[in-house]
Amino acid sequence: MNTHVQTAPSKLPSIKRLKTRAKAMKKASTLTQTQCLDALAQQYGFANWSAFVVAAPSERGDA
Repeated sequence: MNTHVQTAPSKLPSIKRLKTRAKAMKKASTLTQTQCLDALAQQYGFANWSAFVVAAPSERGDA
């Protein structure tokens, strides 16, 4: 069971911002893009990237 406390959506970075960070992280490591995305999502208290995407601010900028 995941015991992480998830950050309020208003405090989360956008999906686009984290994808950019994951791309840079991938270049600087031997991790895959998926591993980088999951690691970044976990920093915000989510089990994985998919869980982060559900809670993340809208890409359209209305969040």
